[in-house]
Amino acid sequence: SFYISQNNYILKFLSLAGWKVYTVDGNSQRIIRVETFNKNSNTLIRREVYEYAHNNNGTWEPTTTVIFLPQEKTQVEISFSTVAFNLPLEGLTIAYPDDAERVTIQ
Repeated sequence: SFYISQNNYILKFLSLAGWKVYTVDGNSQRIIRVETFNKNSNTLIRREVYEYAHNNNGTWEPTTTVIFLPQEKTQVEISFSTVAFNLPLEGLTIAYPDDAERVTIQ
């Protein structure tokens, strides 16, 4: 569903496990909050973005975000000085145990 509240666009997506709600600032058109709820209407996780920086490629990137886990009574604030996406991972090697099983989710 979709509606407008306090100059914000609210998008709600339902699933069998619950739903996710995105709040988009009506002026800047940037996501300011994402909330995930279980089917009993309990908030599982809430992420709020307080600051964005204009990237040199013309996009806005979140620089400060707060993650709330209400059921665990936990809050974490993350601040980024530099945000970069899809950079090559040169020299990265990952060792897998011999008994590891590969699983593909479709």
